[in-house]
Amino acid sequence: MTAERIFALTQEMIRRHSTTDPTELAQARGIDIEFADLGALKGLYTVFARCRYIVVNEQLSEQMQRLVIAHELGHDLLHAAFTNHTFREFSLYDMTAGPEREANLFAANLLLPDDVVCVYASEGRTAAQIAQMLGVPEALVQLKLCDMNRRGFGFSTVQPPRGDFLR
Repeated sequence: MTAERIFALTQEMIRRHSTTDPTELAQARGIDIEFADLGALKGLYTVFARCRYIVVNEQLSEQMQRLVIAHELGHDLLHAAFTNHTFREFSLYDMTAGPEREANLFAANLLLPDDVVCVYASEGRTAAQIAQMLGVPEALVQLKLCDMNRRGFGFSTVQPPRGDFLR
């Protein structure tokens, strides 16, 4: 799926539900969210008996749980063709894999509004500083800045994100 289409779908979901909260959006889409001790696994998305689930590691910080829910919500929205699969961390967040990059881009567009990122970037803040201020991994901000540049924003010091930024 193209970055343009992912951005448009994200904006449409935000408009339709009047929120950027991934938990509220998942609930609005009929997805059950469960929390469990998953060890090193951050989370997963699965469909079982026609019911959709996001399972999040309860040991993660609230900020990371929010990011995991946003990422898994991206799988639900963007990858309906994979509904017979469970997305787990061994394939999760790999930026070289199309579905993972798409879910990451969805999460970046959901959690990082253009106007907020634009203000911080225009003030000369680095991706690391913006990430710290917004409580997200730096690579998520890098992904967002790259996407904004693709849409014509023209930030000068943008670097592509690492491929393993949510591991």
